[in-house]
Amino acid sequence: MAGFFRGTFCDTLPTHRLAGAATMVKSGTCRRLIVIAAMGSSLWSTIVLAKVVNLTPFTPWNVDYGEKICTLRRGFGFKEKPSVLIMDRFGPTDNFQLTVVSDEFKSFEQGEALFLQFGEQKPRRIETVVPGKAGTKTATLFFANKSLAEKIGDGEDEWRPTVTPATEAAVKSITISYYGKQRVFATGPLDKPFAALRACTDNLVTTWGLDAKQQASLSRYARPLSSPGRWLNPSDYPAAMLNQGKQALVNFRLSVDAQGMPSACEVQSSYNDKKFDEVTCAVLMKRARFSPALDAKGAAVASFYLNTVRWIM
Repeated sequence: MAGFFRGTFCDTLPTHRLAGAATMVKSGTCRRLIVIAAMGSSLWSTIVLAKVVNLTPFTPWNVDYGEKICTLRRGFGFKEKPSVLIMDRFGPTDNFQLTVVSDEFKSFEQGEALFLQFGEQKPRRIETVVPGKAGTKTATLFFANKSLAEKIGDGEDEWRPTVTPATEAAVKSITISYYGKQRVFATGPLDKPFAALRACTDNLVTTWGLDAKQQASLSRYARPLSSPGRWLNPSDYPAAMLNQGKQALVNFRLSVDAQGMPSACEVQSSYNDKKFDEVTCAVLMKRARFSPALDAKGAAVASFYLNTVRWIM
């Protein structure tokens, strides 16, 4: 089984709406894209021998109706030394950003093999996890664009929500594993928490000046005319940030008009110097172009496009 493929940013690589955001990586003097492939079975065999620690919740799920994002949050382990799961959703999609704030992962280093498992699904090898520190200096892992869907659709269906309440109910834990460690978060069934999250994202859509019911019944979402991975070039990496060794994770939303042109760019969340936000939106407004969204009757309508840019050294 293959591990993962590394190609230069100029290679022709498949980029999926939300499921495969542009990733800027610097290796020596070359920034690269990382594309996840199949995990190595021998490596997973090593991981399953790791020490298992089960983390049970000590708080209920909390839903935060933010101005730009919807957030699920819950504490696990012990109040004195909590581990917090955070799931951010930026619009009415299956995808969410998973953030884990826990010193259970303080020994993890970027580049190490790590596996993420939802319930009893097949473990997924994650190559693009971004480690960091929370405001409390607690170890933090960022997993961008994750979904409970075991398979992403192809072509026109890759962006269309496919996760059902039954799928969510079947997921009762989230497991994160890497060398020597396996941490199991006993989440309980996720159908009710995710239902609350959907109610929040429906509300978000209306704040963008769009009709939530119309957007839910689109026959086609706004579709990029070119690979989103080509909207950003290696030379776009902010020089000052590069010199300081700074990285970034930028979640953005483009408003797309009925002609397929971006009319606005909003950074919904970021964990970085604001210069990355400015560069991301400036470049996307200049280069991103779309086939417009179509309503249920096939007429072009204004809509939106969500994705994430990972600026990684």
